[in-house]
Amino acid sequence: MTVIVTGASGLVGRHVVRALQDRGTPVLSVGRAPSSAQPDGSAAPRVHHVDWDIREDAPIDVTALAPRVTAVVHCARLSADWGRPDDFHAVNTAGTRRVLDAFPRARVIHLSSTAVYGLHEAHDHLYEEAGPLEESRYRDEFARTAALAEGVIARIRPQTLVLRPARIYAPGEDDGVYDSLLRFARRGTFELPGGGKVETMLAHIDTVVQAVLAGLDQPGVRGPINVADPRPYVLRQALTTYLARTDHPYQPLDERAADLVTARAWLAQRRVKTPTPSNRPTHTVTEISAYTKKRTYSLDRLTRLLGVEPVQHLAPSPGDADD
Repeated sequence: MTVIVTGASGLVGRHVVRALQDRGTPVLSVGRAPSSAQPDGSAAPRVHHVDWDIREDAPIDVTALAPRVTAVVHCARLSADWGRPDDFHAVNTAGTRRVLDAFPRARVIHLSSTAVYGLHEAHDHLYEEAGPLEESRYRDEFARTAALAEGVIARIRPQTLVLRPARIYAPGEDDGVYDSLLRFARRGTFELPGGGKVETMLAHIDTVVQAVLAGLDQPGVRGPINVADPRPYVLRQALTTYLARTDHPYQPLDERAADLVTARAWLAQRRVKTPTPSNRPTHTVTEISAYTKKRTYSLDRLTRLLGVEPVQHLAPSPGDADD
């Protein structure tokens, strides 16, 4: 088996590359940047890398790989909560189509997201059939283009395994969790919208990688599968545990009125005519929704079809600081 990983320099991609190397599986990196470091910061074993910006047609160096590639793990995506709509479409939707076209005979595992259920709506024990939504119901570009990418897959490569991780975290790494908390820092505390009292399911990076490997081992499994730690967390408690397991200075968690911060974010967004990475407001409505909307999912397909038994990685331990 030879496996190509797109987006190998990102959080999921580099962990998948490392896991494949640990298993002795030949792995190639395809994308704009190679997987250059281990998750712990040490040097990674060398991985053959082929340059390809998936916003453009595949170069000959990529298409030449197709006859000897068994599987493609498609991790490359633009998952920000703000930016140019054309950029999201070029990477997430059109880019996914180009990857499918470049490797027409390979087993494909596509990294999607629970965002396809709509990031501005509550998710209450959702099964995979709950998404994607009608396009008009999406209010942010990442969710919309992730859903459109799944539509492309359903039409032209229905045998693809589509993994839908909940919000991914990896304590001690650049997973975006701490950066989001910093935007709510005020007077030595993190003032969470609504106090972070909602139930939410999160996906540890190891859970996501386990699902990818299981998908490679079981090529007959297809369609969408939710991926997360096994039970919902109270978000505030999960973040307290998360912070206790990182090197970041501890700051207590406090509460900010959800309605007020949402209204301010909505007004700030309305003032921006064309979203770009450089004019993102301090907060976005999408970001705030992650702290105020319930996020729980059925994991029946994950355990039954892939045989993955996820772990509750943010269960508190005696050494964790109390909030």
